Amino acid sequence: MTYQAIVRKGQLDLSRPIELPEGAEVEVDVRPVAGSQPARGSLAALRALHIEWAGDKAEFDAMLNDLSREKWEDVERTSQRDEDRAL
Repeated sequence: MTYQAIVRKGQLDLSRPIELPEGAEVEVDVRPVAGSQPARGSLAALRALHIEWAGDKAEFDAMLNDLSREKWEDVERTSQRDEDRAL
């Protein structure tokens, strides 16, 4: 059987329900769907843009580090908000 799924918060969100017994072990072969777009903000999405940096490489590295830090701060805020709502 082949199913398509979307990764959401590290979990596979299947396009349709699968009828398997609870606790069944399955093998998952992860491959991008042909023609699909990389996740927004991912390294794959950046690579797909084919952009070349004309400035100082150290400045570019610093900018990427800032973007990464800001992204993880946002992830932490969202996770905390989700945890607070669950209580």
